[in-house]
Amino acid sequence: LGYFSVLPADVTRLVFSHMDTDSLRRASQVCKRWQRYADAPDLWRSLCDRRGWDTRLKQNTPPAGQDWKWLY
Repeated sequence: LGYFSVLPADVTRLVFSHMDTDSLRRASQVCKRWQRYADAPDLWRSLCDRRGWDTRLKQNTPPAGQDWKWLY
């Protein structure tokens, strides 16, 4: 964990926001703290936005009970 354990939460979220999906999936397996960051719905929604999916459209939103990660 090293440096990440001393970084403020907002800085860690910023680092995670620059990861691709494969990196996020791997990071989520490091520890519970990283899993919380990697599984954050707003992070996955931004990944959907980056892919060009219009997240305002109903067909591009996750079904009830699911989060944005489900779309991957």
